[in-house]
Amino acid sequence: MEKLILVGDSDQSIYGFRGAKTDLGMRPEIETITLKQSYRVSQAVHEFAERIINLIPPEDRLQREYFPTSEPGEVFNLNGDYRRPETWWPEIEKHIDNYQTVMILASCSYMLESVLAFLRREAIPFANSYRRARRDWNPLVHSQKQITAATRARDYLAGWNRPELSWTAQELSNWIGLTAGVMKRGGRDKIAALMSTAIVPRGLLLEVLPLEQIMTTGPEFILDHLAASHRRAEYQIRTGLKDPINVSQEPALTVGTYHSVKGGEADCVVAFPDMSPEASRVLRHGEIGPTTRMFFVGATRARTTLYLGQPVNPAFSLRWPG
Repeated sequence: MEKLILVGDSDQSIYGFRGAKTDLGMRPEIETITLKQSYRVSQAVHEFAERIINLIPPEDRLQREYFPTSEPGEVFNLNGDYRRPETWWPEIEKHIDNYQTVMILASCSYMLESVLAFLRREAIPFANSYRRARRDWNPLVHSQKQITAATRARDYLAGWNRPELSWTAQELSNWIGLTAGVMKRGGRDKIAALMSTAIVPRGLLLEVLPLEQIMTTGPEFILDHLAASHRRAEYQIRTGLKDPINVSQEPALTVGTYHSVKGGEADCVVAFPDMSPEASRVLRHGEIGPTTRMFFVGATRARTTLYLGQPVNPAFSLRWPG
């Protein structure tokens, strides 16, 4: 081997607790080449992110220069903290209505609980494609290995999107599993005897379902007949009732921690400055690097617009640089 090339950004080295080092480019005997042009970060976001990362003393990080895109961008102070998403959500929703992607980020997952509860209550679609294993962050996920609540909701609504209310045998088998007391005795065996892709004949639907009642009530019928064990699926159904596409495609809204979205990007980012007690203790003892790099990563996920949330407790948060 004649040459070894390592590619990275020490300012984004936020996995120190897993052994990652922050000294990339700081060994004088190793040649360093800086890629100077960003193809994501707007001018306003770049300026703010540089103020964050420059909180680290110059001797503790590689001094480098890179340029933002030609997009002016914007940085706003958000009117609220992570505990009260209802106060600031209308401002953020405008970006999704304008077909932009959005990230809502915090340093710890527990800080997102109020946000997640609000999104579920309001049937707003969200996900985190960078952490699929976190099902609480991905309630609308579909899987090849199991039938998820999102798949059942999608299949239920598929019948209402046809000229005449109807389902394939597979769709009916999937969504009926959410309900209690809807399918008549012996109905499951009769449906199972059909090809999975075959549309269930009208006569058979009348035989195994209270079809007239379903049609009279409309798509909301299922909400009144969910089994007790599937009450949480109300979120997926209500989200799909707002727009069936919500349970079929990847949401425009990502919710997660700064660490979870490293490497990701969105048109708009909402960043909260709160830290865990342990991170606050480390910061008070003068070790500013880990926290500063974490918020730098969060800010630079934004292509165009960055919103800076208010802290719940200023004593346990980073003061946004002015």
